[in-house]
Amino acid sequence: MKFIHTWISSIFGPAPQQKEIKQQKKVLQHSLLFDADYYRSSYLKSAKLARLDPLKHYLTEGAQQLFNPGPEFDTAWYLSQKPDVRQSGVNPLYHFIQFGEVEGRSPVPEVHEPDGFSSPVVCNQKLWGGFSHLVLPRLEAFRAASNRKAYRIQSLWYLANWYYVHGQIALALELLVYLEELQGRLTKRVLVAKCKCFLVLGLPEKIVGIAFDEKARPILGKEVAYLEINSLGVEGDVFESRWLEKVNALYESCGLAGIHKADQQLPLSLFNLAPAEEFTPHSIQTGDKNAKVSVIVPAYNSAETIAIALNSLVSQTWSNMEILVIDDASTDGTREVIESFAQQYPHIVYLRNPKNLGAYPTRNQGYQKATGDFITVHDADDWSHPQKIEIQVEALLADSSLIATLSNWVRVNDNLAFVGPWMLCEDFLEKNHSSALIRRSAIEGIGPWDDVNVAGDTEFLWRLEKAFGCDSTLTVKPQVPLSFALTLDSSLTQNQTTHVKTIFYGLRRLYREAAAWWHDAQIEGQLYLDPAQRKFPCPLGNSRYGEREFDVLVAGDFSTANLAVDELVNYVRDLTQNSRAVLFHWPDYRSLGDAPIDAQVFEFCKGYGVTFTHAGNRVGAAKLVLVDGELAQWAPDNPPQVTGLEQVYILGTASDEQANRLKQLFLADA
Repeated sequence: MKFIHTWISSIFGPAPQQKEIKQQKKVLQHSLLFDADYYRSSYLKSAKLARLDPLKHYLTEGAQQLFNPGPEFDTAWYLSQKPDVRQSGVNPLYHFIQFGEVEGRSPVPEVHEPDGFSSPVVCNQKLWGGFSHLVLPRLEAFRAASNRKAYRIQSLWYLANWYYVHGQIALALELLVYLEELQGRLTKRVLVAKCKCFLVLGLPEKIVGIAFDEKARPILGKEVAYLEINSLGVEGDVFESRWLEKVNALYESCGLAGIHKADQQLPLSLFNLAPAEEFTPHSIQTGDKNAKVSVIVPAYNSAETIAIALNSLVSQTWSNMEILVIDDASTDGTREVIESFAQQYPHIVYLRNPKNLGAYPTRNQGYQKATGDFITVHDADDWSHPQKIEIQVEALLADSSLIATLSNWVRVNDNLAFVGPWMLCEDFLEKNHSSALIRRSAIEGIGPWDDVNVAGDTEFLWRLEKAFGCDSTLTVKPQVPLSFALTLDSSLTQNQTTHVKTIFYGLRRLYREAAAWWHDAQIEGQLYLDPAQRKFPCPLGNSRYGEREFDVLVAGDFSTANLAVDELVNYVRDLTQNSRAVLFHWPDYRSLGDAPIDAQVFEFCKGYGVTFTHAGNRVGAAKLVLVDGELAQWAPDNPPQVTGLEQVYILGTASDEQANRLKQLFLADA
């Protein structure tokens, strides 16, 4: 037997360990390239094998047998192109998602395709990576003209997702219907995506046709419950009773208490939810005192929603708790609502900022006042299950190696329909980053939240995991939502500059990469973040402070894909000797990969106090310098708008006409 294992390892590399499998499973379960139904019907045909988890089987055995995880990924071909992957034992699909896709590799054998692009995967990278106006026609060509079915399937999914996010719901639905016909079978991701489109279009009867279809239900799995709820309509006693029945079934399946209407005379809403039974509030002894939880609730102009959060917090089963509600200089009736709650509940403490600071600085104000052994935050328009705090605290008390616990949430609209994530996918649940319940000692060790406009939760959790290890956090009850997040619009009516889609191109991506660079560059014990002395560059749109007027804006490819990035850094360094400069990362459209900002760029920014502007941002600068004239052939989406722009320089060969076009591209109010 040992000989057999040695022989297998010599061909396929070492077998994956349980920790690796767990990590890979987290990544693969959200990939559109893994199709559990396809895998089961192709390779797990016997009654005995049919009971196995398809994804786990592919990770532990299937890939070594050259099984395909779906019709759009060719395991044998990919391994033939990457022999080092086979020798290392890394799962080929996992490698493709983590590395191959970024490198521009194809998941199936490449063939000649329109416009010279090798695969829709590369197009999708550029679609979200700042070149949508150039790539949309290419993806449309793929889905209409490709002679490879897998490429057409990929293109249809990518296009449907793009149109859904950008509010073109009917068009997204049309593409999904065509995609389903092309696939010739039902798949979970398309069924759920269609239902999300039906929800936005106000067609619950169409959701009924999918949620109660005998062929679709086994494929939908746990998502059936959410679709059944969304098929109920929006009003009436029948709707309310069925909604509570379905939601309580979810909670009861996980051993949690149900909920009901707090006031039977009022309509069902997030304002009118309460525990379905009386609880005896309790806490657990830790040493000579009860473990105390401080809940920080930032509130700005939240008069219409703050009662949702406070009603759910005063109903928590964990007794030793203080609720610090910090009014961020609201101008509506927020103060009056909070004070009315504080009069009824002594553990609610009202605090007020003298001026508006923003959500994360307000959290830090609350942290300074908090007296709990554990710290957590709660958004002013979220509802939480009455056992949420208790479950998260008990997990920490039961395992001293844990530093923080989190829980999942689901986004709902004001009709209590489940909306789910902002992009199309097969899930409704998401990890609620703001649910992190943290040991006070951990925050004292790594510092508070960063003083930014958005993405502070992500940076904080990454810093926490970097300091204490990825196994130091745990998501409790991951199969059920412990919070409902009220969302009024899933389209791009949100601020374009800070929208979550900028994790791919723009503000959030720049901030994440800069933070990750700092995390990786620190040695143990030096991960403390002082928001007043941040040690990595913060893109302009993510801070209320800092310079907004500059002498020169330098545009260029600052990524690792630029082989001359060291020369670029030297050029900017020389320029900053006599000028105030700001950078704009202009990705090279010709580069196949989706490369990050080069580390030496961040090191330079840190040393010289230089930062980035980005898509949608507005800055002042008299001069614009594009350091690579060839980049001008492929203008990026929504470049920063520059006020006071007088001179434009394109290094290398460039005509006056090109310089004028570049000026018009960046000139504010042009």
